[in-house]
Amino acid sequence: MPPKKHAAQPTEAERVLMVQWFEKALAAAKSASPNDPARVVMPRLNHVEYNNVVRDLTGLPLDAAGAFPRDGGGGEGFQNVGETHSMSPMLVEKYLKAARWIVDHAHILPDGTLNWYGTPLRAKDPDAQYSLLAERWEALHKVFLLRMYGKRNALVQQNHGSPVVPYWQAAWRYEHRAALGKPQATFQDIAAEGPGVLNPHMLRNWHAVLTTRQAQPKWIQHLVTEWQALPPPTQGGDSTRFKDQLAKLEDWAWNHHQTNPTGNIRQKIQPYEKIAEKGDRPAEARFAQQLVEEGRYSSTILLQRLPKDTRTLHIAIGEADDGSEGDVVVFTRLAFKSPDGQERPFSEVVPSPKFEIGQGSWNGGTLKARAPFLMAFPVPSDQEELLITAELDRTEGKDGTVQILVHHDRPASLSMIPRRACMALKGNPKAEAFRSNADALRSLLNSNYVYDPGNVFTDYPGLDPAWFPKAARPTPSPGEKLLKPFRLTLAESREECTEAEATELASLARALVTLRGQKNPPAMDEAFATRTASAFAEKAWRRPLEPAENESLTTLYRASLATAASPEDALRQTLSAVLVSPHFLYRVQLSRASTQPYELSPVELANRLSFFLWASQPDAALLQAAQDGSLTRPEVLRAQARRMAADPKARALATEFAAHWLHFEGFDSFTAPDTQRFPEFKPSLRQAMHLESVLFFDDLFRNNLPVLNILHADYTFLNAELAKHYGIEGVLGPEMRRVRLPDTGGVRGGVLGMGSILTRTSKPLRTSPVLRGDWLLVYLLGTPTPPPPDDVPLLSDDEKNTEGLTLAQQLEKHRANPACQSCHEKLDPLGFAMENFDPIGRWREKMANGDPVDAQGILPGGETLNGIQALRSYLTAREDLILENFCKKLTGYALGRAVRITDKPLLDSMKQALKTGDTRFFAALDLLVTSPQFRTRRDATEDSALPVQTASAPTPKPNSLHP
Repeated sequence: MPPKKHAAQPTEAERVLMVQWFEKALAAAKSASPNDPARVVMPRLNHVEYNNVVRDLTGLPLDAAGAFPRDGGGGEGFQNVGETHSMSPMLVEKYLKAARWIVDHAHILPDGTLNWYGTPLRAKDPDAQYSLLAERWEALHKVFLLRMYGKRNALVQQNHGSPVVPYWQAAWRYEHRAALGKPQATFQDIAAEGPGVLNPHMLRNWHAVLTTRQAQPKWIQHLVTEWQALPPPTQGGDSTRFKDQLAKLEDWAWNHHQTNPTGNIRQKIQPYEKIAEKGDRPAEARFAQQLVEEGRYSSTILLQRLPKDTRTLHIAIGEADDGSEGDVVVFTRLAFKSPDGQERPFSEVVPSPKFEIGQGSWNGGTLKARAPFLMAFPVPSDQEELLITAELDRTEGKDGTVQILVHHDRPASLSMIPRRACMALKGNPKAEAFRSNADALRSLLNSNYVYDPGNVFTDYPGLDPAWFPKAARPTPSPGEKLLKPFRLTLAESREECTEAEATELASLARALVTLRGQKNPPAMDEAFATRTASAFAEKAWRRPLEPAENESLTTLYRASLATAASPEDALRQTLSAVLVSPHFLYRVQLSRASTQPYELSPVELANRLSFFLWASQPDAALLQAAQDGSLTRPEVLRAQARRMAADPKARALATEFAAHWLHFEGFDSFTAPDTQRFPEFKPSLRQAMHLESVLFFDDLFRNNLPVLNILHADYTFLNAELAKHYGIEGVLGPEMRRVRLPDTGGVRGGVLGMGSILTRTSKPLRTSPVLRGDWLLVYLLGTPTPPPPDDVPLLSDDEKNTEGLTLAQQLEKHRANPACQSCHEKLDPLGFAMENFDPIGRWREKMANGDPVDAQGILPGGETLNGIQALRSYLTAREDLILENFCKKLTGYALGRAVRITDKPLLDSMKQALKTGDTRFFAALDLLVTSPQFRTRRDATEDSALPVQTASAPTPKPNSLHP
């Protein structure tokens, strides 16, 4: 960072002369060897490529590289640069361990085919193989069933407020079906009427429970009695009375035990009502355990988020519908927190609360009260939070069960507060009775394993569950009704399974077909082993094998037989060796030891293309084009590149290229924001921010959208949580989807408004105009500033330092230092233009202390930059720099090396193609994959092999540059 002024400065003529000399020197270097491929060090598979290749080999996302060390960046900042790839003894050990683990997932079939499973699967005889297959199929099937019914129950609850009340309504309709004019209706007919997607088997079971005449435990008997008291249909259709009584029954059931339709215990319930508790933004439902066995209640109420007309708050202790014996509660913490963070005792802020029901006794800052209890107090306007921690008294309250509520409305009853958690100490007999009621109901429903009928084997002629030997058939645990195998149809299974599970399901089916009727294990002779190992190696090494390589695999198998426990183990050792060969671990290109560029072989070109676009191995279509030689034709190469760029596997361009280029890689595990200052920054929000960026670039690349959408997009990818964080309405549900942005003056859209980037460029407690400005210059514009001097004073960790100076004032003082001025006058105004985004990417008009946000800066030329819209305009005027940087980074990523001066003609042509083609991605892609740099290589060991002529440097005049 040189001083802006110096006693000796070059004259204008000398400046022009130096610039002309540099331009001539650069032109000479470019013309000496234009489009030279340069020497590229053979790259090793990085951990992402390793996992992707294993995925494409096996069809399963095994995460075999989970324990591998992460590779550092090289070249243009990417992890696929061979110069940075070392091979340590520790890494070799990890490769050996991973190879064995991968091969353990293979099932060797009698025809030599390898079928792969999500868990290690090894068996020595057909019966054991059948058992393992049946066990895995059964496990998958249970997952699918539970997933399907979980979705159905969630849908019922979402639409009707409860997952069980619709079953009670339907059971009432079935009971009175004759009066309703449907005397022949079946459970299936009534279930089909809804509300929601009801399971007819579960409806039948609920009807049996609710119509029983046998004595039941107290809680269930109350439910049965109240349901049987529901009014029957009348000619007048007295629906109001029916709904009122059903609603009361629902409220009662929520508190005594919340169950799902199968009678299983639900650990979480809906709250009494929405209230502004800390962590919810804005006021949202807070979930609490139905039975809090620690006997402890803790909450933080955000007073500023209460309804606007709220003048009074109530603290209530309810009896939980079992009397007040033992219901003694101690409020160990009852305090307010002011906007400046100071905590004040409750009694200091509210000296005279009103005890409307019951009495409380104060002991210093501690309040002790017995249910039923209700205290009302005015909401203090100068306080920000109400802090509450309450516990059952360990002596007087050890046998108590209570409900605690803090709310702006007065509860109608303290005998039972509807939909509020019950609290008891562990071991409390009442708590045990509470749980036993649910267990009894579940037993009556007998529904853990009652599902829709079907047969997953219907699409596989000749297969039937009875085909499995007895050893392969699951047996019920004590007291449990056996889930009959394969109760979903294959179509239903496919609806509920992930892509990886679908692959495993198909693999299991193929294995069953192959094994059917087999009485003996496959003949593991030498020919069989060589055939199996060679077929696997050809896929793993991503090329056809040479005859000598087939022979070496045979030799390896023979050597393994000497130490292996069986021929199959010897074959598995051979397969493991394939996965630790350099031909698997490295992207091998055979050298000709040539200092002159030469064409890559078609197979080498196919591998370079697939690792560029997919970070993985070529598929069958690409290898076919390589083997028939057509891939070397430019038009075929372009067509293959476009096909692959549109494939789902091209998401690697988003995660491995765009993420490292724009520095949002690994954001899904980013934990820098201070969790006390920003409790909203939860893992789910962090994941959504990361996915927003990944999906944005995945969409851009795969759909050939304009590259400058990174600046001008009027859309982004959101789910409900992230949309709420951004202040965008109308987005519901957890799924990420493309959302057209409202007209907010350019606040969001493109990378400038992405939470991942805004958070990554902030400090734990505050924003960082320096980091954000540096990100814009380095990552987006490609115009980095020099590193700072060693003795630069640090800025404060928070928005103000110990002297009370704001960040803007600190940086103004910083710029007064001549050693810092030249860089900070470029960095700071760009970063300050983004100050309306807080440290976790939310839009703000005011700072935490209430001061207006200062989003203004002055550029070196005197131009004022104020706010995100002005910044967007500033960057729009510099689109050439953004496109040039994009081309540079994309080329460096594709070639696995740093960009050189001899790449300038290619970069210029790519940039021009983008500008004339609406900046759509494929315009640059076409030129890059057909360029000499991509299609050729050179083996020179010294860059001096490239003749570079330079112009003579002008001699400076005496005393003009040096005193």
